Order: sequence, then C-alpha cells, then structure tokens
Amino acid sequence: MSLRSAMLFAPSAFAASLGVWQVQRLSGKRDEIAYRESLLGGEPLDLNDKLGSACFKKHAPVTCRGRFLHDRSIFVGPRVRSELGQTFQGCMLVTPLELDSPEGTPAEPAPRRRRFSLFSTTAKAGSAPEPEPERCGSRGNRTVLVLRGWIPQKWKDNPSRFDFERPSGLVQVEGLVKPSDKPGFFAPQNLPEIGQWFYYDVPAMVSSVSTEWRDGARKTKLPRLSEL
Repeated sequence: MSLRSAMLFAPSAFAASLGVWQVQRLSGKRDEIAYRESLLGGEPLDLNDKLGSACFKKHAPVTCRGRFLHDRSIFVGPRVRSELGQTFQGCMLVTPLELDSPEGTPAEPAPRRRRFSLFSTTAKAGSAPEPEPERCGSRGNRTVLVLRGWIPQKWKDNPSRFDFERPSGLVQVEGLVKPSDKPGFFAPQNLPEIGQWFYYDVPAMVSSVSTEWRDGARKTKLPRLSEL
C-alpha cells in the first residue's frame, strides 16, 4: 500500500474505531441501567438492623433512622448551580448520621426525609456492575455518611441561620449506596487537614470526621463511621 493510500485510509479507520467504541459504551450503559433498575425494584435494606452484618452493593437502596451530627459536616466543592439564567456558588453537603439503636423503639415516629445518597468505600466510579456484594459493613459501627445535596455558599458561611434545614431530632433517611469519586487528571487534591474537599473520597472523609475532638476539658473519641 502506498503512502498516499494509507493517508486516505487512516481517517476511515479512525472513524470506524470511534463507532465501535460508541457501540461498546452504549452496551455498557444499558447494562448499568438494567443493573440499577434491578436494585431499585427491591425492598430497601434497613441499616438500623443490618449494618455490620449484611453486604451492600453500590447503588443499592437502603433506609435508616437516626440523628444528624451537623457539627461534623463536610463541604465538597465549589459546585456551581444555575437557575433561571442566574448562577449561584455553593457546595455539596455531607453529614454523618448516627443510627438509632436497632432494638430501641422511638417514642414518636421519625419524620420522613427526602432521598439521599449513602456512601460506600469499595465501588469505583465508572466500574462495571458487580453481581456479588462488594463489602460487608463493619460490626459495631453505628454512623454513616449521608450526601444531603447542594447548598448555597451563604449556608456554609453561616449555618446557624438555617436551622430549619438542620433537624436535631430523629429522622428517617432513604437513599442509595454511593461509591467514591474517581477524580479526573486535572482535579485538585483534597486537603482534609484544612477541610477542603473537591471530590468524594470516602475513606479520607471517614478518617476526617472520626478524629478526636475536645468538649471543654474532656477529650472524647468519636465512633468510627461505617464503611459500607
């Protein structure tokens, strides 16, 4: 084959390879959608009863009852949100939820909250669906991380003004087990030591909110968060 023929053939070969790649991506997306739909059709797993003794799949539906630990929240961002042509600066809010005792019965029903995402440390973003459970919860852990969604910057700067979004009592949370992010090549590194988070790194978040703290003169070791 002459050089001229090779140069004429190269664009066609490149376009054909792109077409094959797109077909493969479509097949993978369909498999992922079917996998998630199969999970959503099942009954949510109650973490108050099963945490520490059951296995969890990524994106599996779960439900739990407990109390938010707002003073240990993590802010992931910045994240920009647009509404009606206006741009708002903000971040994603991740708050630990201390689970209610599995054998304890609350005096009054826990108010139902909207759906959230609960984190898993084992799944990787973009990975293929796994038919088998990915990891078991650790025994003795009674706290999980909950992704509560986007909040504006002013909420982060002065959270006490927005106590109506900081429930202090018992709440019921429904969500899906969420994996850690797989950061891109140009993504900046998280800086847990100063509380700066650019992407979801669940093991690092668990370590960050599980460190020791001081309550007056008393030093208390916080319970380690669950790694679903």
